[in-house]
Amino acid sequence: MGTAPNRAQLATSLIGAAILLFLPAAIAQTHAAAIELRILQNGHVRIDNGPEIDLRQLKLELQRISKERTAPRVHLLSNKDVSYAVVSQVLREFQETNCCDLGFVGNEQFKQ
Repeated sequence: MGTAPNRAQLATSLIGAAILLFLPAAIAQTHAAAIELRILQNGHVRIDNGPEIDLRQLKLELQRISKERTAPRVHLLSNKDVSYAVVSQVLREFQETNCCDLGFVGNEQFKQ
């Protein structure tokens, strides 16, 4: 049989286990729920079921979101009838504000 662990080895094992146990909670606190941004057929956008806003207002909202939230994540949904030009403008606003982590959802509507 081997030798029994000393106090330093036990303390190191306990600290390592404690960090592993508390790490997921710390990550969950820094990542808020994703923000849903819908591009509507008329070219306006809606953030989290809020009022319709135009692209000028979108830029201001993205700036506000980036200041208020830590590591914001946005799920972008677009109506299938919206022109590519409108989607491109929305993407440009994200790029210019350097606001958020962006993900596309709802792409199944484009399958035939």
